[in-house]
Amino acid sequence: MMFYLVRAKLIAPLDPKEYATEPRGLTKKKILSILRQRYEELSIREIGYIVAILDCKVTSAEFLPLDRALYVKVEADMIVFRPEEKEIVEGTISSVGQTSVYVDIGLLDALLPVTKIGNDVFKYDARTKSLKGLKTKMVIKKDDIVRAQIESAELVLAPVIPAERKFPQKVIEPKYVYRVRLNAKVKGLGVFFHKKQASE
Repeated sequence: MMFYLVRAKLIAPLDPKEYATEPRGLTKKKILSILRQRYEELSIREIGYIVAILDCKVTSAEFLPLDRALYVKVEADMIVFRPEEKEIVEGTISSVGQTSVYVDIGLLDALLPVTKIGNDVFKYDARTKSLKGLKTKMVIKKDDIVRAQIESAELVLAPVIPAERKFPQKVIEPKYVYRVRLNAKVKGLGVFFHKKQASE
């Protein structure tokens, strides 16, 4: 199971424009909205990939005169995506290459090296964009379903694509993404089905 319901501590930094427009004070609805804008679809090393923030409870707030920001500390209930090593997953093949295939396991495409697919040697056909086993004659193609084990899952810095030079330059915060590697050589895994066959 890669999706979890967790409670974690978060901080919502609010600039004066965000709390000055609330004459009756910051409401829970407003704080939730700010948390969702800031944290949803973001990966945090200690938490995972935040899918949705469901609720929150304010624990404290601190005003810093130097930058005039209000820092609201909360305990937030959220749904997170967190792939774990040795976990068994099923997914649909999204692309096939000469040395690896990519498997859609939910919120990301995981890498499955060809050498980790069964006890066979696979030859790549560039025309059909598929792999064929030399011994088993098994054909692996896009939209097939594969069962595999997570061999490794780590958060890495996403590459930053340079934008058009404009001034003033916008500060880009570092973004982390999950990099997942699969193994389908374990006994009971590495079985491929086509979507139509699986539904029959």
